[in-house]
Amino acid sequence: EFFNSLPIFFQFTKIYPFLVNPIMTLVFIPSLIYVIYILLKKQKYSYLLLIVCFLLSFLSQAFLFAKWTRYILPTLPFIYLIIAIFLFEILKHIKKQIYQYISILVLIIISFIFSFSYFITAFVKEDTRIQASLWAKENISNNSGVVSEVYDLGIVPFNQHLPKISLFNFYDLDQTPNKFSELNKPLSESEYIILPSQRILKTRLLNKDKFVTGNNFYKNLFNGSLGYKKIYETPCDLLCKIIYLGDPVFSLEQTANVFDRPTIFIF
Repeated sequence: EFFNSLPIFFQFTKIYPFLVNPIMTLVFIPSLIYVIYILLKKQKYSYLLLIVCFLLSFLSQAFLFAKWTRYILPTLPFIYLIIAIFLFEILKHIKKQIYQYISILVLIIISFIFSFSYFITAFVKEDTRIQASLWAKENISNNSGVVSEVYDLGIVPFNQHLPKISLFNFYDLDQTPNKFSELNKPLSESEYIILPSQRILKTRLLNKDKFVTGNNFYKNLFNGSLGYKKIYETPCDLLCKIIYLGDPVFSLEQTANVFDRPTIFIF
């Protein structure tokens, strides 16, 4: 998913909206500009350490090919401090205290909604892999053949209910000659395909030129051309849509959800 991604823009559109929520991400942009402006104009060097710490922790990884969400975490304390300075200075110019309180309360409520949505979605509700495995237990015969992706521990909960699971290395569909032809055998022997996360399918669907074979496989799987029909997809309720901006598969950098709340597909 990092092919053709634009550094800095990627972090502000695919990572920060998840880590600090979209509204606070927008607030941070003028906050950073303001703090830099005050630093330069008024020579308020107490802000210098704050800006330097943020830039060092951000720019040191922003231009790497792998732009994983966890790389951004060290910047969060400095972001909150920069936003706090900006809000403190701006709100001083609002004469009526009631408007000051309302402004802060709105930001607190928005932040709470996103935090609450994530907490409930990722930690209170049953793990999506467990949910899908229990659904499979009730709806798929335990002697059915199943094909799934290798290297993804999300398939582990299915093992106790579906003993005939074949793991295939879908990562190598484009890298290894004749790998796609090897897929014919497990597919011909299986009635079901289980994708335990969006880890592979997302990158293949987003990068047609880089993964021609993989793109064709997943595209044809979803449109029914392979003869399979989607019978299960991890449901995404309102709280899920809030924290993952309406789409838990494509909206954010995938490590933001593939570990805590992956989307499982069963065909």
